[in-house]
Amino acid sequence: MSEETEVKVKVSKKVEGITKESTVTVLAESNPKRESSKAYERFENYFSLSEGATVQDALDAGLTMGDIHYDFIHGNIEVSDATVVEYTPEVRTAKTNSDVDDSTEEDTEEATEEGF
Repeated sequence: MSEETEVKVKVSKKVEGITKESTVTVLAESNPKRESSKAYERFENYFSLSEGATVQDALDAGLTMGDIHYDFIHGNIEVSDATVVEYTPEVRTAKTNSDVDDSTEEDTEEATEEGF
């Protein structure tokens, strides 16, 4: 009797279409971040943005593109012309000894002899 193993495929999300001219709209009514965190402090900057503020305005206020991407994916903000795209990351395999380039050892010896 053979047992089938279930392979879990990880699906990741990324944001496409954000430009510095895109407008940012805050959807969260309160700050969803942990209160003592730096992310909390940066999220507070969204509330100081005026209506029609751009991504560049958010960056100037102290937010990062990472903040903007995360908050957009998690529904805390809306960004004009942006979309969330799901994708499956490519699985990397470990290198075997046969994949290793032997010339690095020789190059190291030559560099040592030459004083590098």
